[in-house]
Amino acid sequence: IKYLKKFGYEGVFITDHDKITLKKEKEIEGIIFFPGVEITTKERFHVLGLHITELPKEKDLESVLEFVKESGGISIL
Repeated sequence: IKYLKKFGYEGVFITDHDKITLKKEKEIEGIIFFPGVEITTKERFHVLGLHITELPKEKDLESVLEFVKESGGISIL
């Protein structure tokens, strides 16, 4: 947190490969931590899903992108 404050960060996304590590936004000492996940697709792409709190059941690229969109998240490929 000291590092984030030192460089002026107000928030960061917490992501892991195919695992949800943060279920909701959390503020610690003025820094907002946002949920997200890096989803590995069947095609071996990695989709960063920001503001996502659950994993999609289908793992093909098109389904993952649609899942993130329908969940109100943001996809980065």
